[in-house]
Amino acid sequence: MKPLPKPKPKNDHTNRHHVVPSSRGGRSTIENIAILDIDKHQHFHHVFDNKDPVECIEYLVNYFWHTQDGETGERFIFEWLDKYYEKN
Repeated sequence: MKPLPKPKPKNDHTNRHHVVPSSRGGRSTIENIAILDIDKHQHFHHVFDNKDPVECIEYLVNYFWHTQDGETGERFIFEWLDKYYEKN
C-alpha cells in the first residue's frame, strides 16, 4: 500500500475524494484518492451522492441514455459490467 501524499496548505482549494467511498469500505490509499477542486468535489456529491464508480456509470446510462424504441440503457450497463469484471 502506497502512503498518501502530505496534506496541502490550508489556502489550497482542493479536497481528497475517495473513489470508492470510505463509508462503503474504500480505503485511504493513493489508488483510491483523487484530488479534486473543492467546488467540483461538492458538485460530484450533489449529483452522485455516495455512489461508487460503477454505480455512477449505471446512473448516467439509465438516466440519460435510452434507445430509439424507448428501452433504457440497462442491457448496455450489464454488458459493460460483465466486461469490466472479466478484466478485474
